[in-house]
Amino acid sequence: MIQVLRNKSHGRRSKSHRFSAFVLLSCLTLTIYFAHHAMYGRFGIENNRSLSARAQVLTDRLAALKAERDTYARDIGLLSGRPHPDMIEEAARRVLGYAYPNTKLIQIRR
Repeated sequence: MIQVLRNKSHGRRSKSHRFSAFVLLSCLTLTIYFAHHAMYGRFGIENNRSLSARAQVLTDRLAALKAERDTYARDIGLLSGRPHPDMIEEAARRVLGYAYPNTKLIQIRR
């Protein structure tokens, strides 16, 4: 009779262990799933880093374009009305590549 009781309790423990293992495996699977999406998902850490880097590149480009726009606005302001001869000469050299025949030019390559 003692042996019969042990077998019944052993079956209950086995079901309990299986259920515990199933719960543990399910929790582990969900943890891995959410951790993966926290790192690599649409709103994850890696995506946030790449978006931050892209935003920095675009901010730098915007600053360069604003500086170029300011240069053009200054040139337009100097050319409006009666333009200064030095401004016309500078524009001809920079934009058109013209120079006086006796002018010595030094070209610096970047």
